[in-house]
Amino acid sequence: MCSAELFHAYQSAIYRVNATPPFDVRVGDRSESADDLLPAGCESWAFITACNPGSRPRLTDDQNAERTQSLRAMLNGWKIIDGEGHSQDNEWREPSFLVLGIDEARASEIALAFGQAAYVAGTRGGVARLVLPG
Repeated sequence: MCSAELFHAYQSAIYRVNATPPFDVRVGDRSESADDLLPAGCESWAFITACNPGSRPRLTDDQNAERTQSLRAMLNGWKIIDGEGHSQDNEWREPSFLVLGIDEARASEIALAFGQAAYVAGTRGGVARLVLPG
């Protein structure tokens, strides 16, 4: 479950993709840069983290780093680009991945496996959307 305050925080966050050149994804905006990275025949992408399940910052940096490596391993087979989600005031930052070619059903399964309350998803030509898995 996602509180109204948390939902607003997710919607207003900046999702930085460390591509060349780097770019930001924002909920409600189209990301031509993400679209351009989609391989031929792929129409969707997701921006996912493994850090701080349930959006409770109770894990240590080392624990979050371990979870990030586990997520990286789980995403083997998809093209991924490192990124970072952060609040506009930079008080909150989490390593994340832009996953190219993943469909929403599989992205939701992965987000739930890591206890995530939300992630960002998009389709070619569409706007970035906040998805509440489960």
